[in-house]
Amino acid sequence: GIEPDLPRVRIDRTGFTETISNLVQNALTHGGDGGQVVIAARPEEGGVAFEVRDSGPGVPQKDREKIFQRFHRARATTESKIPGFGLGLSIARQFAEDHEGRISADNAPSGGAVLTLWLPTAPLPEAA
Repeated sequence: GIEPDLPRVRIDRTGFTETISNLVQNALTHGGDGGQVVIAARPEEGGVAFEVRDSGPGVPQKDREKIFQRFHRARATTESKIPGFGLGLSIARQFAEDHEGRISADNAPSGGAVLTLWLPTAPLPEAA
């Protein structure tokens, strides 16, 4: 879930919406039939971590960096003929980098992939 009273982050609203949409679309595409997608946000080490979790097979260790490269499509994706160009996660990584953040892929202990977008907190305005 989304924790209350999250710190503020400075973002491009359209880019953030597209990035979260790409992460959710990825979870829906690769999360298995009838799988559940969970979105969470929490404060984490000087920023906010936005997580998108699915209940699919997860991301193999060898592919955890590759999935963020332009045009990369995992073998399971190409073999199952899932449509797409392999751009959604590279757009998400570019958004993270443009906002001095980061993005990563991991697997949940209970199964499924966890994609985490971390963005730094926005500086507080200076007092006049």
